[in-house]
Amino acid sequence: MTILIVASDEDSWTANAVHESLLADGADAVRLVTEHFPLSLRMVAHCGNTGENAQLFIDGRMVDLASVSAVWHRRWRTAATVTSLAIPDDVRQGIQRESAASLEGVIGALPCFHLDQPAAIARARNRPLQLVLARQLGIDIPRTLTTNSPQDALSFFDDCNGDVIVKMLSSFSVRDESGHDKVVMTNRVTSEHLRKIDTLSTCPMTFQERIQKSMELRITVVGYEIFAASVDSGLEPMAETDFRRGFATLSQHWKPYRLPPEFAGKLLALMDALQMNYGAIDVIVTPDGRYVFLEDNPVGQFGWVEHATGMPIARTIAGLLTGRVPRRVDLPTVSCNLGDFARSTV
Repeated sequence: MTILIVASDEDSWTANAVHESLLADGADAVRLVTEHFPLSLRMVAHCGNTGENAQLFIDGRMVDLASVSAVWHRRWRTAATVTSLAIPDDVRQGIQRESAASLEGVIGALPCFHLDQPAAIARARNRPLQLVLARQLGIDIPRTLTTNSPQDALSFFDDCNGDVIVKMLSSFSVRDESGHDKVVMTNRVTSEHLRKIDTLSTCPMTFQERIQKSMELRITVVGYEIFAASVDSGLEPMAETDFRRGFATLSQHWKPYRLPPEFAGKLLALMDALQMNYGAIDVIVTPDGRYVFLEDNPVGQFGWVEHATGMPIARTIAGLLTGRVPRRVDLPTVSCNLGDFARSTV
């Protein structure tokens, strides 16, 4: 049986680490680089009343999708390379949408183990849903407001005694005056921001009370396994509101952390509620010992944590894909045959 790794060129270490672990386990693992479709990767999928079959042609190899026993949905960037084509923007966007619908549709409909189900990943990306589920499970969360109303944002600012951070629910970058793309990160709300609060009406943002930190945790859940790591973000002043700003410095200081069993159990219950085997969860530990949930990244990075701590996350992911490691969510919710797109799994 074949294990399919769906990744991108930008995710080489993570994909390679799991690929190497699969090969060490004796598995037949194939990496699908999503940017290569459709320009340099061929897919053929037949479906009719007599049955269905589908193949991928990757680097000269024919992969019969009927032989795939597990798919790791690591990173999709389907048709990213069509930006090199000298065609109108609307045509390029159409190619990208159709390529994604075709490739992701066929792969997502495979009747095998998915890490994780595409529909579950899409649902788990819903940050407001994460907060609601966490609260219902008894997990502490920050007071949060998502709005495009300047007046409500100002009221929230006052309710939190002016100690508020602001973030976006989606991940994107903006281009500065010199033409460089910069990722929009979490920031503390300042008086300068408040002077421009009327612009909030053009784009919603998410505001949260700022939580005092003793340390930050990155908790990687793989099946039933929990890999918790901690860092003192105070080691890098730039990282006060977003540890990514001090990533180069802080990445060397992460260390293993032992979670209280009760809190660990609540996180596993959250993963059950999201129907996910994998999650990269961000948590703050307050000076008085509270654990405050921030968010779950359903396909979040783990490479820097494994590098710093030596925890075998990649090998555990490989074991989940082969079945060597117990799975929390094992089978598709709806049993269907490849190509039966009218009954795609949910």
